[in-house]
Amino acid sequence: MVNYYGNLTLEEVVNTKQTLPNNIFIENEDLVFETEKSRVNTLEDTTNNGNYPSTVILNTSKKFKVAKQLLQGSDNMYQIRFISINNELPNTELREVISRGIWYDDYNFIFAVKERGIFIYNVQTQSYRTLKTGNGEFMIHNIENNKLYYDNDSLEIQ
Repeated sequence: MVNYYGNLTLEEVVNTKQTLPNNIFIENEDLVFETEKSRVNTLEDTTNNGNYPSTVILNTSKKFKVAKQLLQGSDNMYQIRFISINNELPNTELREVISRGIWYDDYNFIFAVKERGIFIYNVQTQSYRTLKTGNGEFMIHNIENNKLYYDNDSLEIQ
């Protein structure tokens, strides 16, 4: 409360239905939570953008949205968070800074780390698995028939 001088407690207002002074409102809800839900619902949605190589994250999961943040001082390294769309599962984030990523299905996110390899992260179980290691760009392009296409190569996803 700003510029209110008086002796008013929430308990008094709730129990006695006391009239509130002008411009003071009390809601029985978590406004921070409501604001965060609104913010998450406005995150970049790239669901229908196709498999364009210029896109860092292709969001095709129906369970999670991807919140990406460009790493300061980098032109293509991102920190990634996964936000549960229906609050059915906990929000989570990658422990890696990535250069590319793509959803395999609603729960498995495949990502590349330049000069390290290609990995898969299960958002539901919060577990990691290695698909390929080595040196290289590992520019992920698309997934077709359980085959991941990257750079000028491909690999089967099992």
